[in-house]
Formats: sequence, C-alpha cells, structure tokens
Amino acid sequence: MGRASQKDKVLIHFTGRMLDGRIVDSSKDRGAVELQLGNGSVPPGLERAIVGMQSGEKKSTIVKVEDAFGPRRTDLILRINAAALPPDVNPQVGEVLTMQNDKGAKLNVQVTEVTPSEIVLDGNHPLAGHDVTFDIELVRILDSQPVN
Repeated sequence: MGRASQKDKVLIHFTGRMLDGRIVDSSKDRGAVELQLGNGSVPPGLERAIVGMQSGEKKSTIVKVEDAFGPRRTDLILRINAAALPPDVNPQVGEVLTMQNDKGAKLNVQVTEVTPSEIVLDGNHPLAGHDVTFDIELVRILDSQPVN
C-alpha cells in the first residue's frame, strides 16, 4: 500500500473547523473531494498533512494562517460607487459575486456592506486570517506520480 506523495491526485474526506470547534466546511454530506497535490491549489499546510498518508488513514491537523488561506489582505477589499451599478443589480450583504480582472482571471467576492452610495466587496477567502483544524481521511490515491 503506497503513501501519498507530492504530485499525486488523491481522494479525501475532510472536515474543516475553526479552533473554537465550529465546522466551516465538510465533504461528508457531498462526497469525497479530489485534490491534485503539488500544483498550488491545496493550502500548503493541508497538502503537507496529506503527503505520507496511506489509503484509509485518518488524521487531524491544525493548519496555521500562513499555511492555510493566508492573512486577510486589505488590498482585496473593494469599494464600488453604487451609482456605477446597473439599476437592475441589487447586491445584498452576504451574497457572493464573481468578478473578472483585466487578465480574465475570476475572483469570488463577498458583499460585506451596502449603502446608498457604496458597495463594499471582500475578495479574501472566508477563512483568511484564521488557523483551521482539518480532520482528513485519505480515501485513496487516484493517480500516483513517481517520486524523484
């Protein structure tokens, strides 16, 4: 039975919790999640926890801010003039919108404030600025890459 390595594609179940125990995300109700390790799409602390696990193995790990979703960034807080929006657009606090930058990259932003003159959007990941506990079960390794 092999162990997950840094470039493998894996299938995991996970539960992410704040340090106070509040569950923020879980795959238990929607099915296992496929992850590609080594391509930057997985938070580094979570990836390090998965590397070395065997199929069927379970573990819990605390991932610190800098190895999870990073610190909150003020440059990702956007203030938009409400008058610039089309009249049929009515953003609500808590709503998640998708924006596109000038290079075509998409960014999900959450509406955090709505006033008659301004809409405030937050492009930070919802867990940015927080340590997160992950309960992980490696269901199986889907595609194993040779370790050099």
